[in-house]
Amino acid sequence: MSESATSTIAGNFPTRVQHLLNKFFEIGMKIEPESGKDFVGLFTKDGVLKTHETVVLRGHDELATVHAKLHPALESRWHTVSGTFVSTSSPDTDFAVLGRFNDVLKDGNVVGMDFTARFIVKEEDGVEKLGSVRVWTDPAEMLAAFKNAEQSLNLKHE
Repeated sequence: MSESATSTIAGNFPTRVQHLLNKFFEIGMKIEPESGKDFVGLFTKDGVLKTHETVVLRGHDELATVHAKLHPALESRWHTVSGTFVSTSSPDTDFAVLGRFNDVLKDGNVVGMDFTARFIVKEEDGVEKLGSVRVWTDPAEMLAAFKNAEQSLNLKHE
């Protein structure tokens, strides 16, 4: 059911950046609470990940917690990338990805959500890393599915 993220970022992205973005999506599919620590090595020390207006993680300590409070009804997750874009003004450092991520819930439902993500790549200590990632989504359908699963499975979410 899961689609490999490592084969999804290609095309017009510079080869040196493809690995970095593929790794981002690979880690993003993990659901273990401690898996957020794997994001730390991808970001600069002051890197920022913004996945929602109220979810902004700054720096390595906060980035390590990105998966710490995933919903207990989540069984698995996968991403599908449908488009990649390179900035015309900053083609070496500014990239966008369009796609969909799908969550499989423990009650058997699968719910998907389209996303747009912007990646800014910066060099730190001679290594290219993510300086910032901003993700835009419309989570209404997914939030409703999680709430239903929470009730049907009698789960508590903080």
